[in-house]
Amino acid sequence: MIEKENYKISRKFLIKFAFKNILQYKQRTILTFLVLSIGIALYILMDSLLTGFEQDAVRLLISLQTANIKILSKDYNEEDLNQIYPIYNYETIIEKINSLKFIRGISKRIKFYGVVEYNKIMTPVIVAGIAFVEDKNTFELTNYIIRNNNNNNNEKALKNFPRIYLGKNIYNDLNINLGEPIIITTKTFDGMFNSSLFIVDGIIDAPDISINSNYVIIDYSEASNLIKVYSPTEIAIKTDNFKNDKKYINIIKSYINENYITYWEKEGRDILQLTKAKSKYSNIFIFLIIIIAIIGIINTMTLSVYQKMEEIGTLKAIGLNEKEINYLFTLE
Repeated sequence: MIEKENYKISRKFLIKFAFKNILQYKQRTILTFLVLSIGIALYILMDSLLTGFEQDAVRLLISLQTANIKILSKDYNEEDLNQIYPIYNYETIIEKINSLKFIRGISKRIKFYGVVEYNKIMTPVIVAGIAFVEDKNTFELTNYIIRNNNNNNNEKALKNFPRIYLGKNIYNDLNINLGEPIIITTKTFDGMFNSSLFIVDGIIDAPDISINSNYVIIDYSEASNLIKVYSPTEIAIKTDNFKNDKKYINIIKSYINENYITYWEKEGRDILQLTKAKSKYSNIFIFLIIIIAIIGIINTMTLSVYQKMEEIGTLKAIGLNEKEINYLFTLE
């Protein structure tokens, strides 16, 4: 009982002594505190920025390009993207999956490659034929269209022609004005070349450089007529939680196992790999900050030990063992 009581008194004494040392060397204490605080603050800041950046990249990928889940033709071949793959059974597919509880929206698109031409300048593009109202069920791309509100005489003369919306960078590269005519040339489903005249009615100014640099949007029916395909090339699905999309694919496959089904993580793997690569470099920076903080702490503690060599001798003389002295510095 006496040994235990002495041990309690000894530990209480050590705690008081440690706090006394902290207050005695105020400059060193403040310096150590600042090093730790800056290191922890920078770590929290970088970690928050990286997490936010990754989440934002996923959100933009889903809302602008891939949707949560995408259903494609059973003949779809990702090695030959120049080929057009219509989904002939799209009505049956939509009818089968429409009642699934996790689905929040469904829309159809016709997507193909083409070339836009203006004033002898030609630019390759991805043409997205969308039903503008329906597309909002799964995508947010139409929210970033800046429409032409000024009707000039040239546009009035061409008012019966269909409208097109160009990615911002395409618009700038062509040096075209809103309301002016532009030609799209592409291959039809049968392999024949087909061209059509459109009026530039707006600009796509999305927070995604690949959209602004590669995409043009036209009406779904105009896209259908241009490539001579009267079925969508993709069915986009919005779900209630992107984290569960891999599980949802298996559920959808139980309803329609004959079609090719993919989701955002697979469709956007190149973008996500780039995001992860940036995160790795940033993690190295965070690691260096932590190392600097640790070196600062070790340096401070080593200095503390050298300054207290006489005190350590005194503490040993009054009966403290090495374990208790180590505990004293650990408390500091």
